[in-house]
Formats: sequence, structure tokens, C-alpha cells
Amino acid sequence: MLTGFASIDAAKEAVHLDVVEFLTKPCHLGEVEQALDRALRRMAPTPPAIVDRPDLPPPTAGMTLEEVERQHILAALQHNNGNRTATAQELGISRRTLYYKLEEYQKQGFIEG
Repeated sequence: MLTGFASIDAAKEAVHLDVVEFLTKPCHLGEVEQALDRALRRMAPTPPAIVDRPDLPPPTAGMTLEEVERQHILAALQHNNGNRTATAQELGISRRTLYYKLEEYQKQGFIEG
């Protein structure tokens, strides 16, 4: 945030908006560049962590990709005690995708509603 009218109220609002930097005019170009660099790094997507999960059973020979995926999703859901947000984050998928998959598994009879 760059402002020519700095005030305590403006700074408080900036904190609530989770701004990267609160700059007041006049400021040096280098400060603006550093703030932009920090903002870009914050926006960069973080690749999902690869978690070693010895509690997951290894895929069985002859399983289809869909079966392996279902097994992995349901095991992650169980590992997170049914917390769908945490499960989606662990799997590196959106909650919408997780909800869609779980709805399909319910229709197929793999889980109860």
C-alpha cells in the first residue's frame, strides 16, 4: 500500500487487509521494488508437500488409477478425521474437487451419506 495520507486508521485497515508493505509518500523507488518483490513471492503458489504416509496401504497390482485415487483420498480423509478442508490441502486439490469426488464415491456406494 502506498499512500500520501498516512494515518493510524489507514495503517490499521492495511493490517486487516493483510498488505505486504505500508509505504508513505515520498518513498524511494527501491522501497517500492522491494515491496513488489515481497508481494510477488507471497502470491507464488506453494507446491503441495509430499508427505510420507506409511499408514497408507500400497497400491495393489491390477488396481485402476481411479481405485488408487479413491483409496488415497479416503485414507487422507480418515487421516484428517473427516476434515475436508485439511484433506483437500493435504492432497493439493480444491475443496470443490474433493466434494465432487466424495459425492461420486457416495453414489457408487463406497461411502455412506
